[in-house]
Order: sequence, then structure tokens, then C-alpha cells
Amino acid sequence: MIHTCAFAQALAPKYEGEVNVVPDDVLTRTSDTRFMIPADFARIDSIICYKEPAITIPRVFSPSLETRKIRKYVIPTYPFTGDKIVVPLDKKSVSLVPTEEISVLAKNTHDNQAMNILVALNLGTKEKLEAEDVLIVRANGSGTFVPGSWVSVKVVPEIALEAGSYQLLGFLAFSDVCHLARVLIAGQVARPGWGCYRKYFEDDPEILDLFFNHEFTNCGIFPHTAFPEFQFLNAYKSSTPVEEEVSVIMFLKKV
Repeated sequence: MIHTCAFAQALAPKYEGEVNVVPDDVLTRTSDTRFMIPADFARIDSIICYKEPAITIPRVFSPSLETRKIRKYVIPTYPFTGDKIVVPLDKKSVSLVPTEEISVLAKNTHDNQAMNILVALNLGTKEKLEAEDVLIVRANGSGTFVPGSWVSVKVVPEIALEAGSYQLLGFLAFSDVCHLARVLIAGQVARPGWGCYRKYFEDDPEILDLFFNHEFTNCGIFPHTAFPEFQFLNAYKSSTPVEEEVSVIMFLKKV
């Protein structure tokens, strides 16, 4: 299973170096810019990256990657465009060494303006699934999203689930403020996540078609009595807290 962590910062003009981590309840932060890698998540499965144009293509750094001369550059995308495009993922996985530190290196080439960057790493291994009789459930919630922090949101499903247990196969998240969302299932360490879409796409059937072209993934199992929460990330620390309604479309299989 994967766990989604993030590095995000408004980089000062001509800044070159490591990007700040977003504090994480699962991973140990060894400095403002580094996480320690636990054994269960000693692999980069895939990467999401948002950046502004003046920031050069960032790369992931760790002692083992450097020793093996692996330059793990991060493929960038741009958030909140008008295009209905699934956020591309760099799916070229690479192994890490447990207990080593990991960071993201980036450079702002602009002479006088700070520029934003967000890199999300999916650590661990995806458990790919085949599924039939998939239940699609939309759930809504709201929160005050503090820049640079994961904020937990209790979402309310629009339909009541029948009694039993459900496997989460993936989800789509919608927000005009937040850049990432990850699921928080009671009793589960890993918190798998994806990039957010703008809210005006949430009723667009093309979004569902795009998702179904992707592979289902084991994101965890929960009983109907303990509906998952979701954590949303407003990445950039230069902005102020914002209140917003958010929503998720979940893909579930009864087990």
C-alpha cells in the first residue's frame, strides 16, 4: 500500500536547495526539509509535481540514490488549468533504503519573485486490483485549510452504505483551494492520495471516464460504521487560511 507525503514551499528569488516538507503524522521529520524513510515505505512508487515556470525541474535526493547515481527528476504539471486532464504521475518507481533521509531539490531562477512548488511522493507499493460491481459514492465536507498543513475533513456520503465492509479502490477529490487529498482510514497507517480537481469538474462525466482508464488500487478496508476521513492540503505557505466546501467521489467494493 502507498502513503502520500508532500514537500511544498514558495521559493525565494534565486533560491537553490531543499524544499520544505509538509509535516506528516506517519513519517518522521528529521529537519524542515527531510523525512526519514521507514521500512514499509522504502520505495517511491509515483510522484505528482506542481510548479511555477521559473522553477527548474526538481529532483528527489537521498544518500542511496546519490550512491547509485540515480537522478530522480520530477515531471512537472500545472495546477488549476481549464483542461480536464488527470494529473500525470511519474510512475517510474525506485527503491530506497530504510532509515535514510529523503529530500527534494529545486531552484527558482526568477530574479525578484517567489515561486511555488509542490512535490507529492507516493511511498510504498501499489496493490493493483481488478474489480467488478464497483460502487460510486460521492461525499461532501468542509474545512478551514491552513497553508502548508494537512487538514482532516469529515465527509458525509450522499447515500447510506449497506451494513458490511468496503474496500476503497481509489477516489477523486475536488477543491478550488487545495492541491492534494489523501484518505485517512481508522487503524490504517498508510494514507494514499491524489491531486485535486477544481470543483466545477465534479459533475463532469468525463472525469469518471478518465478515472476508469486507470488501474484500481487497494487503498484500505473500512466498515460502514467508520466512514473514512480525508486530509486535504493547501500547499503554499504564502497564502492565508481559507474556508471551503470540498467533495470526493469514492470507488468502493463490498468485501
